[in-house]
Amino acid sequence: MNSTTGAAFGATPPQLHSGDYRVRIGRQALEASNFAHLHTGCDRAAWIDNAGRPGQRPAFSGFTEWSGTVGQTILSLGWDWLSWDGKAICTSPFDGPRSNIMVIDAQGYDLDVPACEQHLRALIDRLAWRKAVQDCINEESITTFSH
Repeated sequence: MNSTTGAAFGATPPQLHSGDYRVRIGRQALEASNFAHLHTGCDRAAWIDNAGRPGQRPAFSGFTEWSGTVGQTILSLGWDWLSWDGKAICTSPFDGPRSNIMVIDAQGYDLDVPACEQHLRALIDRLAWRKAVQDCINEESITTFSH
């Protein structure tokens, strides 16, 4: 692990004194981290939380969870997704990602929430998550039509 006083920031253990138990990680270390799919689920109730289109409801909605590592440190990343037609899949524009990650700047300070979320959304865009969601939608469609 890198020291927070070094020029290159890697993952650091959660700062127990901060009370939030987040993993502080620099942007470059975040970009170099490896993530794997843990679970994706369809959740018909998720659209209620994401009711941004009055009078419309997505055909499918749900969540997906991923886990990554930097060295020995475990990173967690999850987010809600929506599909209005069962084919085009997007992250929920109404909810930010859920994560134990706090992106830090070059001096080791936490980025503000919008900036951190922007980096997490960029990471999400690089993951092959839409296939896991499409598989979930396909399975949900089979289950729905077979009952």
